[in-house]
Order: sequence, then C-alpha cells, then structure tokens
Amino acid sequence: MKHKLHVDYESRSPLNLEDVGVDAYFSHPKTELILLAYAFDDGPVEVCDLTKDPLPQKVKEAFADPDVTKCAWNVSFERTGTEKKLGIFVPFEQWEDPSVGARYLSMPGKLDSVGEIMGMPPHLRKLEAVGAPLRHLFGEPRPIKKKKEASDINSLFDVSPIAGREVEYMFADAVSHPKEWEQFVEYCRQDVVAERAIGRIVNKFPLTGNETKMWHLDQKINYVGIMADKAFATNCFELAARDKKYYGDLLKEITHLENPNSNPQMMRWVQARGYPFNSLRKEPVNAALTDPEVRLTEECRDVLGKLKYSKKTSYTKLEAITLALGPDMRLRDQFLFLGSPRAGRWAGRNVQLQNMARPIKALEKKGALEAAVELIRQLDYQGIRDRFPKDPVIDVMTSCIRSAFIAAPGHRLDVGDLNAIENRVLGWLADEQKILDVFRRGRCPYLAFAAMMYNIPYEVLKSAYDKGDEDAKEKRQVAKPAVLGAGYRLSGGDWKENKYGDRVKGGLWGYAENMHVIMSKEDAQKAVAVFRGEYKKVVQLWYDCENAVARCIQTGKTQWMGPTQLVWCGRRKMKNGKFMLVIHLPSGRCLHYLDAWIDEEKKIGRSGKEYTKRTMHYSGINQDTKTWGDISTHGGKLVENIVQAISRDILVEAMLRADEIGLNIVGHVHDEIITENPDTPDGMGLDDLLWCLSQTPEWAPGLPLTAAGYSGTFYKKG
Repeated sequence: MKHKLHVDYESRSPLNLEDVGVDAYFSHPKTELILLAYAFDDGPVEVCDLTKDPLPQKVKEAFADPDVTKCAWNVSFERTGTEKKLGIFVPFEQWEDPSVGARYLSMPGKLDSVGEIMGMPPHLRKLEAVGAPLRHLFGEPRPIKKKKEASDINSLFDVSPIAGREVEYMFADAVSHPKEWEQFVEYCRQDVVAERAIGRIVNKFPLTGNETKMWHLDQKINYVGIMADKAFATNCFELAARDKKYYGDLLKEITHLENPNSNPQMMRWVQARGYPFNSLRKEPVNAALTDPEVRLTEECRDVLGKLKYSKKTSYTKLEAITLALGPDMRLRDQFLFLGSPRAGRWAGRNVQLQNMARPIKALEKKGALEAAVELIRQLDYQGIRDRFPKDPVIDVMTSCIRSAFIAAPGHRLDVGDLNAIENRVLGWLADEQKILDVFRRGRCPYLAFAAMMYNIPYEVLKSAYDKGDEDAKEKRQVAKPAVLGAGYRLSGGDWKENKYGDRVKGGLWGYAENMHVIMSKEDAQKAVAVFRGEYKKVVQLWYDCENAVARCIQTGKTQWMGPTQLVWCGRRKMKNGKFMLVIHLPSGRCLHYLDAWIDEEKKIGRSGKEYTKRTMHYSGINQDTKTWGDISTHGGKLVENIVQAISRDILVEAMLRADEIGLNIVGHVHDEIITENPDTPDGMGLDDLLWCLSQTPEWAPGLPLTAAGYSGTFYKKG
C-alpha cells in the first residue's frame, strides 16, 4: 500500500501571486516559503516554521521516495515551491490533487467553497475568514522608506538634501506579531486537515486511466510553458494605451466631460441625447446602435461608437504576459485541468489564452498580420494607422496578442486544429447522417448550411466563395453561428431584458452578434427554422436527453440518451439525501450534476391541449454570476454539455498521441494544439500533429475527423 504525504505551504513575497502566476512568483529571489504543514496518511498534522527551521528529514525523504504519493490542493503551487525554493523536483506522476477531483464533480476549485458545498463539519473546513487577513499580514510586504546617505556631490554646507528614496520591504513575522503568528500556524495546519478530508470523498469518484494520464501531461505542459516576446508585448501594450488615450481625448473634445470614461458622467450625457438604457455595457450599447426604434442623435451615435475604444481593457492581457514571464521568457501554468464546470474543458489562468480577442477582418488579408507584427516591433503608431486606416490601432493590437507567443530559437510552432469538431460530434451523436455526409464529402459545413438556407446549389456558392465574391462570403458568415448555435436549441431570437433592465438581443440573433457576425433578426429566425426542419434527428436528440434525465432522476433507472446508445445516465444518492445525475460519456469519463431534481409544471400548448413541462434543476456554478446556486437546464443545454465534453475527450486522445510520438506540446486553445519542435526538415512536425488529430478514437466508431494547421515562428489564429 502506497503512503501519502499531504503538504501545504504558506509563503511571502513582494509579488502578487494572482498578478504574476506561480512560476514568476517563485522565481523572484525574495519569495520565501515560511510555513509547511504536513501529515503522513491519516496521521497528525505537523507544522514546520521554515523561517527558522530546516525542512524535516522525514519530509525530505518522502519527497525523494517514488512510492510516496504527494498530495496538495492546487498542486502547482506546492510542486513549484518545492522545486524552486527547496531544490527538490518531484515528478508529476507522484503528485495527487484533490482539487482536480472536486472539479471533476463540477465543483469550484476553492478549498473553502468545496467544504461548504459538501457540508463538511466546521472542524474539517478551511479557515478562510481567519486566513485571509493573516495571509495579507504575513505574506505581503510593507514598504519602508529609507533616506539616501549624503555624499560630497549632494552636500552643501553639511546639509544633505534628499536626492531620492529607495523602497525596501519588511514582513510581519513571529517576532513582530507573535499572537497572530500562532493563529497563522493553526490556519496552515487546518488547510491540510480540510484538503485531506475532501480528498477522501472525491477519491470515491476516480479519474479514468486516460484522464489520469492527461492530468500528468497537463502538468508537463504547464511546466514547459510557451515562449513569449516580451519586447513585442510591451510595444503592443504601449501602442494600445496610446490609442486608448487618443479616443479618450477625442471624447473629451466632443462631450466636454471631465472624464468620458466615468459611467455616471457619460450616462447623463448620452441619455440626454436619446440613449434609453441604464447601462453602458457592450450589449445595450450595441442594441442602441442597431435598434431602428432607438432614436439617437448623430452626435450620440458617434460618441457611443468611439466609447468602446476609450474603455477597452482587453489589451491589458499584454501587460499580464510581461508580468507572468519566467526568467527564461516562458509563460507557464496557464491551463486549469477540468476547469470548465460542465464539459470538463480547460479553463485559463492569469493570461487566459482561451479568451483571446477575435482578430479584425483587415488582418485576414494575405500579408496583413506579418505587416502589423513588423510595425509593432518598430513601435510605429502612425505606420499602423496608415496601414490599417479603417481600424483603430487598439483593435489591431488586441488582434495581435497571439503573436506575442513565439518559438524558441532554432524551433518552430506547429499548430493544428480539429475541423468543425462540435458539428461533427453533434451529427454523430444524433445519428444525423445529413450532417455527417457534409464532412464525408469534404464540404465546408458553413457553406453547406448557407446553400440550404438561401436555396443555392452548393457548387455554385462554393465557386463564388472561392472567387472572393463578397455576397458568398457574407452568406457563409451568417451560416456559421447558425451551425454552431442552432444545434443546441437556440431560438431565433428577439429583444429581451438583461439583468440591468436593458434591451438586448437574445437567441441566435444575440449569439451571432457576440461572434461579431451581423445577422438580421429575420435571418436568425429563418436559420433556426431551416436547421430544425433539415436536421430532425438533432431536434429529437434534445427531447430524448431531456426525457432520459427526467426518468433517471425520478425512477433511479439508468437511461440511454439518444438513438445511438453512446451516452447513458444514472443517479447516485448523496449524503444530503439528494441525487447526483451522472452522465457517462463514450470515453469512459463522466459528467456530474449535483443535487439534481425535476420540477413539473402544467402548461397549455398552442393547440389548446394541456401538457406537463418537466425542467431539470441542479446545483452548480452560475456562468453569469460565478456563484454557486440552483441552475435549470433543458435538452438543448444537456446536448451542448455532452457534445462539448466528447469534443474535449477527442482532443485529449490527440494530445496523448502527440506526446507519445515525441511532439512537444506547449499549449492548447479550445480544439487546437500548439507544439514547439526543432526547425529541422527531418524532425517531427505539422504533418505528424495533423495525423494525431485526425485519428478517430476506438470509442467513437464512424465519427469522421480532419484537421488543418500551420507552421511558423509566432502564434496566430489559424
């Protein structure tokens, strides 16, 4: 039987961990480990004061022993601290992280939140209310000011003026705050107690063998990191900040407001000129600019169009890159395994590579991105304005954020992307051969849907598109959000109220706008009607899934979800007497819905007949408020969860395969894998990566897969 060592560190540093990330934090020479709480198996938790005592010998031996599993909550902190501050590298395979198990059950990644959700008794919970001020007291520096010593140069008549001030830091410690230090020690001890208790529970729902392998690979990818061009990112940031100021100054001239970025000031100004809403968020502003019923003055319309540039913040991601880089200019620890609470996809940390701005159309033209990159390297603000006269410089900068990531000298980036993976999986899961035939025939799914929507032969539309016809391009653009969104039961859309009481676009209409696709309400409703009329098996899949989970929760009997019998659901009773819905995926992985229950409501249909509407509820993380609470769902959302989860599992298969054959994975974004390989003609490269992505897993027979990609010295949207 393997033994376990549970560990938890407390540290102090002049850096803010959330700002810079784990790698840069522990690379700073003044970052120190100050407390270590540890326990072997179910033994007592001991605390070592590392400010005055060495690492206990038994802990040192356990770190070196491959037969001892090392356990920590959010393990990258303890693993990196152990390596960089204690000089001990512990292989990824020897670590265990109960936070991964919590996220596998669709709970948040915070120790105190999980303890509360699980209903753990107080003596087994994290002492967060106590710990937060103590971490602030002992972990964060207090600057002290020190006068520079006088010298012959700055002395006059023996009077020494202050030529400048040097900032130094001091930390509170056991000597300065003995009572609080004792509390800090107990807080650290309790962290191990809490994470060990939660670990016992989540270990009853173990990861599959493949998922465990993927977590080990995930740790390796986070450890290797991706190289970034710090000078490029800095230039990009400076150019964006300059353009933001340009628009701020322009708005001052137009509005005569002291601070146009002040919401109260700007709100009074625009409301006096026809703006009807109570928020200046993106959605209501777009609604005001596109709703023909809103009567704005031309001056107000112009100001609202410019306001988004003076308030834009997405470019600050560039500064985040520069802060988080390690000494070797690599960005690490950016991917949170099972970070998505529903599908189990990765979430982003710190820089958020999964949430990059969509590039402007001007950069899609041949050679345009390369020209922009070169102008950024030259810090040529005017040159960028001249090269892209129709686009604000700040938009060009946010479009080029990806290009801050580069290959190391002597290497290249090989990047591959699964083609239309969600649409493929949706057709496969629903046994909708009309969707699968599009891919078997090598057709573009967006042009194929546009051909149906506008009643144009596919070959005619494809020929026009290939020739650069603008009308064909627009039709494909309109079809894209329909193919991606209508499969998940989106309505055509209409005006609706958001939580601020503002009028915004809903359904596919609003979904398209969020994708920066201009679609009329009529086209959105037509697209949904065409999709549902053409792909009836997808529509049936929504109701099959909805009915299956209702029967499962109410009767306890396992149920197949859909005609292909690839996915099934079951329920497990929880300690609180409620049920957990478990959806079993073809890969062997499961999706978990805690506190699942069914609400039944009598309704009158359009025909006048009464029917029973059943709605599934569960406890989870609300995607809007980011808080834990009751969530209702329906068949379309369940299908979306399942399709995205299967798509993620296909990417996992490809990543494991790519790593096995020797490709060096340095990142991944959605359905895309980024590898960094030696730039030699006979080594591993793009063709090998695309082969890995195109292999259909054994558990997905009949699913057609293809991939495309590129090679280059810097990253870009493929």
